[in-house]
Amino acid sequence: MSTAPYRCQAQVVDFIIKKDVYNDMGKGLLFLSENNPNIALKRWYQKRISDLNESATILEDAGRVVRRDPALKNTLDVAKVYEKGPDWVLRDFYPDSLHLKDALDNPKAASALERTRNGLAGNQHPALLDLAKRLNRPKPSANFHWSPANEKIIWIDGL
Repeated sequence: MSTAPYRCQAQVVDFIIKKDVYNDMGKGLLFLSENNPNIALKRWYQKRISDLNESATILEDAGRVVRRDPALKNTLDVAKVYEKGPDWVLRDFYPDSLHLKDALDNPKAASALERTRNGLAGNQHPALLDLAKRLNRPKPSANFHWSPANEKIIWIDGL
């Protein structure tokens, strides 16, 4: 992912909407940048703004834990939150990703899921408990994607 994200307020005009593709399950819309396809500006719908901080905090907390865990960081990425505003977040975007539940026929995705579940087993860190619950469903939450390019599971949204 990019190491030099945009300053959102200064460069919001750089983002374009892909409304037909990126209506984020009723939470908001994703705006993409032609200059940096690995960063998205997520604008939250007014009715869901109360969820913005919780969702971003979950990603931030889980991301810190996963990036320090030798086993988990090999199979799982958590979208990094770069900046937050009153109704938006600037975060990682994985243009090649697809819903994990739709990729489980791919042996690499299925293996990554099994290894991630094993890595989470018994881990009582508060930031990972909800992640494990959502990932251990028969069909993982739609907030988990598979990135063929990274060969990793991606947690794209905390709620």
